[in-house]
Amino acid sequence: KFNAKQTKLIFRNAFADLWTENIRKRNKQGFGSPMDEWLQKPELKKLIKEQLFDPGLAIYHHLDYKITMEMVSKGGYKTWNLLILSLWLNYHSV
Repeated sequence: KFNAKQTKLIFRNAFADLWTENIRKRNKQGFGSPMDEWLQKPELKKLIKEQLFDPGLAIYHHLDYKITMEMVSKGGYKTWNLLILSLWLNYHSV
């Protein structure tokens, strides 16, 4: 439930006595992950190479290889998402 000013009203009210006012009234926040650090690990570098650097892979039936490589070169969440998509496509024969 929500109103014009806040989301998760039932949740906020249920925990109102356990949280400070600052926490109760703040906006939703995401949580970060050390994606760039993960993508530098040798195991993931190898997987990225196997799953994204071959233009004959299933992912490139749906995406342009050159544009994908530009995204991969930047790292971060886009690379992660492309890796997951490639894995899914390769193992689900879509």
